[in-house]
Amino acid sequence: MHLKQSRYITVFVLAVCLVFLTFSFQSVSASSSQSAEIVVQALNVRSGAGTSSERINTVSGGTFLNVLSRQGDWLRVRLPQLGEGWIFGGGGYVALHNIKGNVSVTIDALNVRSGPGTSFTRISQVTKSIIPFLEERDGWYRIVLPEGKAGWISGQYARPTSLDINSSKTAMINVPILNIRSGPATSYGIIRTGSLGEEFKVVNSVPGWLNIILDKSSTAWISASHTLIRDADGGSGAPALAGKTIVIDAGHGGSDPGAVGRNLRLAEKFVNLDTALRVAQMLENAGAKVILTRNTDDFITLSQRVNIAHANNADIFVSIHANAHTDRSIGGTETYYNTSFRSQDSFRLANVLQQELVRELKLRDIGVKTAGFHVIQSTRIPSALVELAFLSNPKEEELLNQASFRQRAADAVYRGIVRYFQ
Repeated sequence: MHLKQSRYITVFVLAVCLVFLTFSFQSVSASSSQSAEIVVQALNVRSGAGTSSERINTVSGGTFLNVLSRQGDWLRVRLPQLGEGWIFGGGGYVALHNIKGNVSVTIDALNVRSGPGTSFTRISQVTKSIIPFLEERDGWYRIVLPEGKAGWISGQYARPTSLDINSSKTAMINVPILNIRSGPATSYGIIRTGSLGEEFKVVNSVPGWLNIILDKSSTAWISASHTLIRDADGGSGAPALAGKTIVIDAGHGGSDPGAVGRNLRLAEKFVNLDTALRVAQMLENAGAKVILTRNTDDFITLSQRVNIAHANNADIFVSIHANAHTDRSIGGTETYYNTSFRSQDSFRLANVLQQELVRELKLRDIGVKTAGFHVIQSTRIPSALVELAFLSNPKEEELLNQASFRQRAADAVYRGIVRYFQ
């Protein structure tokens, strides 16, 4: 064989190898803009690209999964409830659909139907958000829902948009770890976790939740209470709290345990303090100056609590409590306000706190009330006292004993305070 011919063969072999390696280890970016529809009855989801990898889940036929990358015939996909995984994309097990673009839903609740028309069955609803679509037909858009099912929405209430938008707001995570979810509630699946300082563009919001741009082809949701909202120019998007002095009062303490649950013997003073500390941390992260009437298990008189608010020229005073009643079946959430000073502002503060607590905790709404509580009636600033739930109610005592429930209560109090100043 001549030397020149040998060189040509060598080059050809190298080119074939390069092509083989390229296709065998092809890795599409996270913005692959494809959705994989499962067309078999069920398909295994594995921890890696191969049958030797651990099976971590199974997805049923008809499920649509956003494709993040690929390796040969294996697709790395985003799961509705369990983060990420790998599925086999060959053998006719899946059908790949190109994501044609994104639509912005323009109303608070838009019906999702099984087909492109109002005569088709309503299968779900979507809130104001930006959603990828697979096709457009007769003024209707076929979208993929957070739970992985496809449906149709009317183009009358959704307009094409781009995720490459100049969002005027960004959200920076201000807690160590934050779940990023497929929808605006804790019942939606976790796509992944975000970390302290991670920042996202905000494209929309519903009470308590932010719709963020996750990658080029998708959006996700994060809890608003664990973020610092910023303007595009880098300024704080929560100017309402910047420079405000807020007194958070953890009711009872020390020798005064407050109410005590009958089943778990849970003392109110501990519930109040733990919740107050959580609220204070979020307020400080958002730029407020926070004064705690107590940050340990100390006894503080009612007059001392009032004096702390006055001495610090506070803007508002919020006292945190848990309730009790002789009738153990009674439960729910209620909020009291100051009628002696700044009563209109106090009512407005109590009202937004009550709204957020009821929305978050989903307990009976007892309402906004008045009473002669010294800590709020003697303060000369807008003030409110929240009763999160009833320690005397066995089910609610169990809830109050859970750190996750107290965090949700703190989230709600924080959101209420933000709303008051906006």
